[in-house]
Amino acid sequence: EQIRGDYHSARGYIALAEERFSDAVNEFKLMDAALGCTICPLHGMGMAYRLANEPDSAIAVFERYVNTPRAGNMVLDAVWLPNVYVHLGELYEERGDRVRAADYYNRLVELWHDADPELQPRVESARRALERLQGETTDSVGSG
Repeated sequence: EQIRGDYHSARGYIALAEERFSDAVNEFKLMDAALGCTICPLHGMGMAYRLANEPDSAIAVFERYVNTPRAGNMVLDAVWLPNVYVHLGELYEERGDRVRAADYYNRLVELWHDADPELQPRVESARRALERLQGETTDSVGSG
């Protein structure tokens, strides 16, 4: 089953690279079926929906990733959780939901506040997004 799961995962990421987003989603669903790991395909599925310009579906999948109990998912979280936080921050910001966007950018800053130097540009990017969002909140309060 692991080999079948890895096969579908690889096919899913290849479909993403080839911009065949519905094929990617289908492969990630097959990956889930093969592995019995509901969290394993969620990053890839979220990316497929995001790249297909389906933000509601992307948010739903990324939120499912974040809200799935974490037990036993340390390896997946090490790889995908920071990216999911960034995607959710950006998606909520694009929607105009500054509160949720700030929450996810802040989660990344907290997670990686003492990350290795090569990761600090991503932390700084999230900090700038937080500052921008806080500035928009202040501007909208002041203009009301």
